[in-house]
Amino acid sequence: MLTVMIILHGGAIRTDIETEPALGVVHAFRDDDNHESAEFSVAVIDEYHGLGLGRLLTAVILLDCRREGLEQLTVHILPNNRPALLFVKSLGGLQTGSDTGVNEFEIGIEDAILSLQSDNDVAGLGDIFAQFGRKPIGKRPPD
Repeated sequence: MLTVMIILHGGAIRTDIETEPALGVVHAFRDDDNHESAEFSVAVIDEYHGLGLGRLLTAVILLDCRREGLEQLTVHILPNNRPALLFVKSLGGLQTGSDTGVNEFEIGIEDAILSLQSDNDVAGLGDIFAQFGRKPIGKRPPD
């Protein structure tokens, strides 16, 4: 049987420079058999760490996931990646396992959205929710 992957993704680029304009990327993917959960990752180049870009990208992907009817995300993090661990925990992520030196976390999409909506430290975050945060008509309502 062919398994279909559904991928949601986004990125950030600088339009004012010609060489290496990519700043960050975010994605969530699931196979067609799992309609409620997806694997999540976000990456920002080193020079832009600590500026809120990861939170902006994550807000966009969370809203896309909600529109697709997803309820949770899974993320795998190396135990020594303290910034990523803190970020995922700030989104309400709960550790569900540890396998071969990698920690697995589950993030509830609605909880993560609420967490980011209450974050007033990142410029532009409120604008993302104002522009893209409306729930579309005709999609599956939350349980």
